[in-house]
Amino acid sequence: MKRLIFIAVMMLGSVMVSRAQDIITTRSGEDIQAKVEEVSPLMIKYKRFSNLDGPTYSISTAQVVMIRYENGEKDVFDGVPVHTAYSEGPVPEGLRYKELKHIYNPKMYIRQYDDRFSPGWLGFASFVIPGLGQAIEGEWWRAAGFFFGSGLLSSIASNGVEVHYTTGSNGGIYVTDYDISTVSVICVLANLGLEIWNIVDAVRIAKVKNMYVQDLRAQRGLAGFDVKLEPFVASAPSPAHAGFTPAAGLSFKVTLPNK
Repeated sequence: MKRLIFIAVMMLGSVMVSRAQDIITTRSGEDIQAKVEEVSPLMIKYKRFSNLDGPTYSISTAQVVMIRYENGEKDVFDGVPVHTAYSEGPVPEGLRYKELKHIYNPKMYIRQYDDRFSPGWLGFASFVIPGLGQAIEGEWWRAAGFFFGSGLLSSIASNGVEVHYTTGSNGGIYVTDYDISTVSVICVLANLGLEIWNIVDAVRIAKVKNMYVQDLRAQRGLAGFDVKLEPFVASAPSPAHAGFTPAAGLSFKVTLPNK
């Protein structure tokens, strides 16, 4: 009998403890046992239930499916792709990349059909001409740095190469040997590293700026705007014959955001 009472008390205690905490369910399926302190359109601030006196954590609302509060109420999130780590309120307008790079993590980038910049194409552009991707993105100083830096390293590397020639019996001139200086080798390796950095930087800028525009669009209530071109088959009256004939075409469908 005592054993049954003990088990019942333990079960009741576990139920009471579970109801005394908030549960944050993420889109990855994780349940975070927490004490939610603040919920904003962009961020959720909470303390871990196992350490209520510890640090305050933040998580983007885009990463959360639902919050179940200790009183039984729920908050369900629609998954608007807001990526900001800015915790002072709504994302300010008019920010430049030097500020955005401290707010956004490009690893969280989710492509949308109307993104202004294509990370892949801009990375390829910077591969073809160093700094071209940055120039297209409006980062002229960065573009100039990569372009002239690559040109300077290439020039130094080529000046450090000495070519030896010889004249053959038929009067032709042939290359017999090369002398490559240590400085030239260092410049070639440095230029290779600069080229890789140049491509990665162009891709990173494109993602960060796209994420910023996505957040601004979400704040203005434009998230969810969609345009679709869909095929259709219908029946149309036939002037030559009594009845209808099948007709096929394309429909233009615009879905406006819910406000």
